[in-house]
Parts: sequence; structure tokens; C-alpha cells
Amino acid sequence: MNYKYFLSLFFLLLICTLFSQNTSTNPSLDHNKFIEELSNSQKTIFDNVIKEYDDYLLKHSDDVLIQIEKCKFIQFAQYDDEEDYNPHQDLFDSCTLALSKHYPNNPDVFVFQTTYLYGDDLKETFEKAKISIQETSETWSKANLGQMHFQMATHYYSDSEYEKAYTFMVKACFYDKQYKASLDYVRILIELKKKDEALAVLKGNKDTTKDIWQLSQKAKLFIKLEDYSDALKLYNSITQLDSSFNNNEEMAKAMENIKEYALARKYLVADTLKNWNPDEASLRLFLYDMQYQNGDSCIGSYCAYRAYGYSSDPLAIYRLRLFFKHPFLPWKMHDMLGLLTLLLFIIVLILIPSIWILPVYFIGHKWKIIDQIKTNEFSWGLKSFWWISSGYLIAIFAAQLINPEHINSLVARTRYSSSISSEEEGARFLLFISVAAFFGFTALYKVDLKVLTSKYWKFGKNIAITVACFVVFKIISGIYLQIGIKFFDVKIDELTSIPNILLSARADIDALLANYGNGVGFLIVGFVGPCFEEIFFRGVILDSCKRYLNFNFANIIQSALFATVHYNLFLFPVFFSFGILTGILTKRSGGMLSGIVFHIINNILAIAVMIAMAHK
Repeated sequence: MNYKYFLSLFFLLLICTLFSQNTSTNPSLDHNKFIEELSNSQKTIFDNVIKEYDDYLLKHSDDVLIQIEKCKFIQFAQYDDEEDYNPHQDLFDSCTLALSKHYPNNPDVFVFQTTYLYGDDLKETFEKAKISIQETSETWSKANLGQMHFQMATHYYSDSEYEKAYTFMVKACFYDKQYKASLDYVRILIELKKKDEALAVLKGNKDTTKDIWQLSQKAKLFIKLEDYSDALKLYNSITQLDSSFNNNEEMAKAMENIKEYALARKYLVADTLKNWNPDEASLRLFLYDMQYQNGDSCIGSYCAYRAYGYSSDPLAIYRLRLFFKHPFLPWKMHDMLGLLTLLLFIIVLILIPSIWILPVYFIGHKWKIIDQIKTNEFSWGLKSFWWISSGYLIAIFAAQLINPEHINSLVARTRYSSSISSEEEGARFLLFISVAAFFGFTALYKVDLKVLTSKYWKFGKNIAITVACFVVFKIISGIYLQIGIKFFDVKIDELTSIPNILLSARADIDALLANYGNGVGFLIVGFVGPCFEEIFFRGVILDSCKRYLNFNFANIIQSALFATVHYNLFLFPVFFSFGILTGILTKRSGGMLSGIVFHIINNILAIAVMIAMAHK
């Protein structure tokens, strides 16, 4: 029995050995060997081409164009687009260095340098080229002049200096008419609000190209210029060339704007079936249904989007928007979970102010650093401090509801992000001001409104001293800003003299002016903002802190908070000084009138400047 068992095992092992030998990989077909041979072949071909260039240049050493061609070959021959890496970067650097050394004023070299330099090196090349054009204009061909000015135009466009970009683009078109049909020219015209001219350029360029990417870029510009019929024609052309390339979202937008709603929805539905980010497509479909479809379609598309998980709508914001539009649609358990998260989020916002309020309470009780002021001279306490602090945070949160993707990203991973439009930005800013102002003005409940006037100064004296202090403040802050511009490379656009209303940015104020008019802008930024901000900082915060700390400490706290919420590190000293000065005016005058007037003058002047600059 044992003999038969071992004999069977022996034959089994023999068969396995023979089988493994028959199926073993042929060592001559090893993939590593082929890869190595391919790499060696590429290196050999590269070296042979370089030798061919060198042999030619040995006989024609003054052929600048061939030297440039050699550099271009080194630059792109084995460039890895995915890794953004050139294995021959050192050789390319030495090649371009030799060019610039031997031909420092050659127009062809200048033009070539604009294709690979950037930053300060590119700016320096532009300046040298300008000098060369002025001093040796006869060496510059029209083609070179056109390309150089075109490169300057695209550079200034990328730096958002659209007027300069337009100037150089016009010169480029003068020297070489091909740039009149460039999409870069259209983009510059769009930024300068020259819509009719941009459309004329775009329509004047006949679509003879078969480059799908170029056609799609042109279609996007048509959409940006609100010419949806021409955009649709281009998308149809792209579909004929390659149906897989078209952007269903953009096609849906074009259909929507020519009122082909059913066809627009068809494209959005098709987008949800794609493998690439179907959750984003589902959200786009839901938002579209919210605008154009009935309740059944809305709840269907919402549930399809919500099926991607809790992070799709973590605070039930989209579900609440659906509720306000169609209140009788059924709720599901995951919807209630989102509402619970929203409630917890609001509770957190209410608790956060303890971070800066409780230290005031405990320090004041422990160290007793307080001025001898009668209790009845205080209008507000720490409860009011808590009220306006919570209100400020809630106002920020409420403003974000205009574009829920941003606030969702604070709670969970958001898969869909959309750029906020100017209309949405203006609405967000207006909503923020409204909610913050509500909390500010309700803080006056049960408070003697005489705190808004002056107890110690007459009206005339109040105005005179306030204006004098304002002039001194502007002179000193102006000197500080000039130092920043000169020595710290701070851009003037970042140094708006307006103490932006809490966390609002200059873009928010621009959007408010653009969408609601200058009158609303002056009312909100020039009057409502200064009033509730003074109630916040020189009223509630300063007064409540004086219950536990002396005036100097209380004034520093309110000024520091005032500067902090404006969220600009370089301008922090300006905002802090603003708060200190208005706090002192409040104490000396015995009311907030001086601070309010100071704030109103500053904001009105600033917004007037913004309006004037917008109309240049």
C-alpha cells in the first residue's frame, strides 16, 4: 500500500515538473529587457539628433533660428507632461543660456524666451524687448513684433491687468492680423465689458479648425457672452467630430437659455449616467429641477443625489430649500439626520463665543482690574456680548446658505463645488448685513437710546472733534499704507481704506453695488454697517468688558476683536488703531455718536472712491 502511494506521488511530481517547464516564461521575452532596449534606443536617437544639430551649427555658427530649434528639441523631445518634468533640463538651461549670452538683443531670441520664462525673469525680458524695439526697430520683423506684443498681452491678462493687456493685444493685431481672431483677444474684451466687440471677434473667426478643444473653448466664450444659439451650433459640430467629448453640463446650459428645457434636462440626466463624478451631475440635475420642474421630479432627483451618502447634504440645506418650495413632499429618515446635524451646528455657533467671553469674566473677578464706575452706568453686560457674538457667527452661516456647497464643506466632504456668481455674492453680502444688523439693533432692547448720542459734548463740538481726529487718522494710516506698498510689495487693490464690514471682502461690496445699485450701497455700507458695528464694538463689547476690566483693557479687547474680524494681517494695525481711537471718542464724549460719525465718514468716502474707480 505504501509502495503504491509513493509511486503515485512520484509520478505526480514528475508531471508537475514537466508542465511547469513547458509553461515557463521565455527569458528572451522579458518585459524589463524590452523596456531597457526602448530606453537605450530613445537615448541613442536623442543623441544622434543633437549630434546632427551640432554638426550643422559647427558649419553655420551664426544660424540663430537653428540654435533656437535645437533648444526647443531639447525642451520637448522627452518631456513628461504628467509629471511636468524634463529629463534634459540642465542641457536645456545651458542651451538657452548660450543663446541669451551670444545674442542678447536678437528679436527671435526674445520671442523664444517668452515661451519658457516666467515671473520676474519674464518681466525683465519684456523690458529688454521694449528697449530693443525702440532702439533697433529695424531688426524686428512684423511677425516678431506681433508675437512679442501678444505674449505681453497674455501675461498682463493672467495678472488681471486688463487695460494693459488690451493695449498690447491691439498692437499685436496691428503687426499680425492673425491675433484679431485669437480667443485670448476675446477673453480680454470680455473682462473689459466690451461685449459687442468680443462677439464680433468671435463670430468673425470662421470655424475651419477640427481641433475639438479649441471649438469647445470658443463655445464656452459664446455662453459667457450669452450667445447661446451660436454656442449650441458649435456643440453640435463637436458632437459630429467626437460625441464623447461634449460637455453635457454646458450643452444643458445652452439649451436652458434658449428655453429648450426638456432637452436641457435630457443632457443633465445623461451626465448622471457617466462614471466620472456622477454625484456632481446628480446635484446639478436636482438644482435644475428645483428651478423648472414639479415637486415629484424635485424629490426624485434629490433622493437620487442623497443616495450618495450623508456628506451629500450633511446639514439638510438642500432639503430645506426643497421644503420651502414644495412643503408637502414627504421626509425620510436621512433628511431628519441632516436637520439634527444642522441643529447641533447652530448650538456650536452659540457656544463658540465662550472662548473670548469667559476669560473676561474670570480675569475680572480674580484680578479686580476695574475702574470705579457705578453699576447703573453700564448699559450692557456679558449676556449682550454673547448675544451679538453669536449673532455675528449666525450671520456668517446664514450668508453661506446662498451657496450651500461652501458651508457643507465645513461639515463633510463636498463633492460638488460651483463658483459663486456676482448676483449670489451680492445677495450673500446683503443677507449677512441684514442678519448681523438684526442682532446689533436688538441689542438696544431695554437700553436707554441716549447711548447713541453724547453725554458730555454738544453736537457741534462732537462733529468738529470727530472730523479732526478722522483727518489725523487718515494721514497716519495713509503713511503706513504707502510704506507697505513701497517696501513690502503690497498691492494697492488689497489696501482698500474701508474697514470692510466684518468678514466681507471688497468683492462682496462690488457685487452689492453691481446688483443693487449705488443707492443701496451707500445705505448699507455707508450707514447701516457703521451703526451696527459701533453698537457691536464700541457699544456692547466695550461696555460689557468695562464691568470686569478697566477702560484701557476693555478698549484693547474690543479693538483687537474689531481688527481680527476684518481678516487682513497687514491692515490689522490700521483696524486696531481705528478701534482704539473710536473707543476713546466714545469714552470722552459719553456716547457712541462720535464713533458712528467717524465710521460713517470713513465708509462713505471709501465707497465713493470705489464707485468712481468702477466708472473709469
